[in-house]
Amino acid sequence: MGRLHDQTVACIFRVNIRDDKYYAALVNLFVLGRQAEKKTFVEQAIDLKQLIEIYNPREVVIDCNGLGVGLADEMIRTHLDSNGKELPAYGFFNNDDYKKI
Repeated sequence: MGRLHDQTVACIFRVNIRDDKYYAALVNLFVLGRQAEKKTFVEQAIDLKQLIEIYNPREVVIDCNGLGVGLADEMIRTHLDSNGKELPAYGFFNNDDYKKI
C-alpha cells in the first residue's frame, strides 16, 4: 500500500496445483495511484475493483495492516467508476470488522 510518497502495486498471480504442490506465476503487475489525484483510497479501490472485474480471481489478498486499512475501508463500499458503472462492495472472509456495507 502506498499513499503519499510510495506506490501501491497490484500483483496478479496464476496458481497451479499439481500433486499437492502449489506453483505460482506472476501474470501481470499494476502500479495504482501513479498521479497524486489517483492516490486516494477511493481511487485505488476503484482501480483494484476494475482489476478484479478483468481477472475474476478466486481470491484477493490485501495487506490491511497499517496504511492498508484505508483501502479496506473503501473495498467494503460500492463505487462508481469514471463511466458511471457501479462497482460492487467486497467483504473480507477473515475479518468480521470488514464485511460488505
